[in-house]
Amino acid sequence: MDKKIKNTRLFLLVFIALLVFVTVLGEPLKQKYEPVIKGPMIAGPPLPGQAMDSEAARDVSYSSAEDGKRVTVRGQNGLTDPSKDKPYVDHEILVQFSQQIGRGEIAGLLNGSGMHVAEVLNAANLCRVKIPDTLKVEEAVKKLKGIPEVKFSEPNFIVHTTAVPNDASFSSQWGLQNTGDNGGTVDADIDAPEAWDQATGSSSVIVALVDEGIDLAHPDLAGNIWVNPNEIPGNGVDDDGNGFIDDVNGWDFKHGDATVYDSAGEDRHGTEVAGIIGAEGNNSVGTAGICWHVRIMPVKFIASGSGTVANAILALNYAVSQGAKVINCSWGGTSYSAALESAFQSVLNAGILVVTSAGNSGKDTDTNAHYPSNYDLSNILSVAATDKNDNLSYFSNYGQTSVDLAAPGSSIYTTIPGGGYASFSGTSASTPFVTGAAALALSVTPGLSYSELKARILNAVDPIADLAAKTVSGGRLNLNNLISSLSVGDTDGDGMPDSFENQYGLNPNDPEDTDADPDGDGLTNLQEYQHGTDPTSPDTDGDGISDGFEVTYLLNPKSASDASSDLDGDGLSNLVEYQTGTRIDLADSDGDGMDDFTEFGNRAAPADSDGDGVIDALDLDSDNDGKPDAIEGIGDDDGDGIPNYVDMNDADGPNADQDGDGIANSVEATFMLYPNLPDSDGDGIGDLTEFGPSPAPRDSDGDGIIDALDLDSDNDGKTDAVEGAGDRDGDGIPNYRDADDDDGPLGDTDGDGLINQVEALYGMNANLADSDGDGIDDPTEFGSGTTPLDTDKDGVIDALDLDSDNDGSPDQSEGTSDTNSEGVPDRLDNSISIVSTDYGKLSLVLQGGQGALESVVFLAQPLSEDSRPKLDFKYGGVQYKVTGLDTGGSIVLSIHMPVALPADAEFWKYENDRGYYQYPAVVGGETLQFTLTDGALGDDDRLADGTIVDPGYIGLPVVSDQNGAATTPTPAAAGDSGGGGGGGGCSLSSGGGRFQQGVTDLMILLFPLGVLLALRISTYLMHKRFRSRERVL
Repeated sequence: MDKKIKNTRLFLLVFIALLVFVTVLGEPLKQKYEPVIKGPMIAGPPLPGQAMDSEAARDVSYSSAEDGKRVTVRGQNGLTDPSKDKPYVDHEILVQFSQQIGRGEIAGLLNGSGMHVAEVLNAANLCRVKIPDTLKVEEAVKKLKGIPEVKFSEPNFIVHTTAVPNDASFSSQWGLQNTGDNGGTVDADIDAPEAWDQATGSSSVIVALVDEGIDLAHPDLAGNIWVNPNEIPGNGVDDDGNGFIDDVNGWDFKHGDATVYDSAGEDRHGTEVAGIIGAEGNNSVGTAGICWHVRIMPVKFIASGSGTVANAILALNYAVSQGAKVINCSWGGTSYSAALESAFQSVLNAGILVVTSAGNSGKDTDTNAHYPSNYDLSNILSVAATDKNDNLSYFSNYGQTSVDLAAPGSSIYTTIPGGGYASFSGTSASTPFVTGAAALALSVTPGLSYSELKARILNAVDPIADLAAKTVSGGRLNLNNLISSLSVGDTDGDGMPDSFENQYGLNPNDPEDTDADPDGDGLTNLQEYQHGTDPTSPDTDGDGISDGFEVTYLLNPKSASDASSDLDGDGLSNLVEYQTGTRIDLADSDGDGMDDFTEFGNRAAPADSDGDGVIDALDLDSDNDGKPDAIEGIGDDDGDGIPNYVDMNDADGPNADQDGDGIANSVEATFMLYPNLPDSDGDGIGDLTEFGPSPAPRDSDGDGIIDALDLDSDNDGKTDAVEGAGDRDGDGIPNYRDADDDDGPLGDTDGDGLINQVEALYGMNANLADSDGDGIDDPTEFGSGTTPLDTDKDGVIDALDLDSDNDGSPDQSEGTSDTNSEGVPDRLDNSISIVSTDYGKLSLVLQGGQGALESVVFLAQPLSEDSRPKLDFKYGGVQYKVTGLDTGGSIVLSIHMPVALPADAEFWKYENDRGYYQYPAVVGGETLQFTLTDGALGDDDRLADGTIVDPGYIGLPVVSDQNGAATTPTPAAAGDSGGGGGGGGCSLSSGGGRFQQGVTDLMILLFPLGVLLALRISTYLMHKRFRSRERVL
């Protein structure tokens, strides 16, 4: 019995020891194999756990904007269990990436995380990102928030309509005219009939209903539904090029199609709201909307009462792009979304008023925020609801600073799907009253800005006691006050108010001036009034695009920002396309299969390859060779660098000269000349003359445009065509290149100390003190003699030679320094070459006065991955030639670094037939020095021919930190020294096969093995042979 107890005790002791060992071992393993996502990660903020349901506000506090601003929503009910009735869409999030990165870089950031971009929501890189089923939304949001290229990430919240069901038997439109029946109060209404005596609306005003869909066939709505004028119904083609096929009456972002009405169940709310805004009036049918005549644009993203933030953003973008003047948003919730706020900011930037519901929780939104109505944006109008006695409706939210005004919202009679009518309540119902009022006001005064329109609405309210201290205005909407304030008198009945005609010098007594177009912008006076533009100015916003053009293409003639935007996404701004005559709504204006950007070319002016006056982007045969561009395409059959569609001869090759101007096709292609035209810029001076004798073409005024493409080559304000190739002052410089045609041969136009005659004689630029632009002035490079220096004897004088000593390092990099203090500048010393690297300038120096450096190139990384050693080549390397050696001779070469090298730095060489190998070198501080012998190891061609070819790299051994990450030693301080080091250092740590569960999983995995091992050890320890040995010892 004692033996069994001893055995048991010993077994437990051994097993416990094993557990402790596994625990100690496990933590480093857990750290080493922790799963990663690209980019640094920090803990993200807690997420709201409540639905965006206006009926039940809850306590939330979290960060979501990039500036770390904390948004707090207070309420009564605490947090909802996130596993129940989640307020966001599972398995996806919204991410705002930096606009400085491209779509490919975005994909790279997500690579390895299991996430991918499902949809790009706007041009600013706001994306809907799908996440793996194994990753929680909260976890995904936190991981991405730590990446610098991510401005914010958040769940794709769900929003809800703000309607309250009501008895369908109530059939009075008391909100328009309250007679006191059924318990109401006389005149507790918006005074609609009085307003209708002045105006009933206009079909030119577009209201976007961003909501559920609308019953398009309802008899009281059908005549007021927006129709896309540029779309052909049912042909399966995106006729207007806006990215949406057959969007004749709007778009359904919930289902991704053009069917904006699906069913009575899905689209009741949208149909109800539409009827309040614009049910046809005076048609003997049903009800009357606020606007009898209007165009309601259905933009569906909600179905059966709920929709996502991602789809709301797309819907808002669509409404803006299609010309909405007012947007109605009868929905919302209590979860703050930075992504949604940015979308409303874009609406603000477009100058559009948004009318939003305040919410139905009966709470003060100054402290219990409701979105989007609580976004602090100047274009948002937040609307509360009142009942038929001018009291705040029991369900309505309110807020002295966050809710602007109220409107009727209890028991509102309106349209429902199927051609019927019923009543409903909610701030969803009060909001369209204000939207309709805004539309009616714009029908009277189309030129109102969103801020003017908002101010007019708020200034026209009826003060209501129950709304004092509960809204910004303290009142309820009054339609008559609003319309009366706009002074709609129209003496001649021509549709233009007298005030407008008087303002712009028209005749308020002459109805015939409606069709006149005094400013010639393509808009009649009446159209100018309707669009709020100036009939005396062809470009009201001064953006360079005429008002008529902007109206035609649904741009904003009152916003100059349209000029820089790119409607068709072809890479050319609207202004450039307007100026050149290409289509701003089609990426390929001539339909030849090549977009306008490609055919425009890289020149300042659009390409016209055959010089026929029709630019390539509009020319179906750009090179006039009888073959259409669509057939020739952008290939290059003869390899001359000229695409077939602009190459008049597709078979003559790079060395031919198809325009006979003396310049080879490939050279013309390189410098963007026209290979089909001997005078590319059409100034009367041939390309060869303007190009000049040097390998690089002349740029006489240094403006970055070569003379052969510059209409004023010397930038003297006189065109080359006018100045010509004569030489008025006899200084040897043609007038078109002479910035001063009168200073004569002894003049010094550029003031560099060399007279014009000398500069002209040697081909220098008399207008520029530094002819070759290398940072060293002409007199310095000319030298002190009577003839200019040509250090490398290549026939190009130093003042025009970008590499005067032909060492492969440009003069601009080597400058005026003298590294070896021998009195010769590095740019003229071919025993020294200085190259720019990622960490500063690196010097290559030959010792001993023999040989010359040539073709020096910095290599950021080794050129070949084949048999590459496991080293960190953080300093890169150099490739070069050493010429002029004695056959079989040796040379000492030093590499001087801009930083101190670690003591264990190694010099590695690469040869095609041998691969990588370590080469003996001495490291000391900032210098690495080694000896090379012609034809021996280290000479890549292994030929004793007086030339050494050497590609070499500086490598550092790789070690692993405690987290398993590959690192390199900290660079040594200046003065540290040591040998070349060992044989390549430690192996790079592997990122594959990472454990996901850490210590716990490791212990579970090893538990059975631990039991057996403990049992085995304890048995052995109790064995008589072991015990006897223990006694002997």
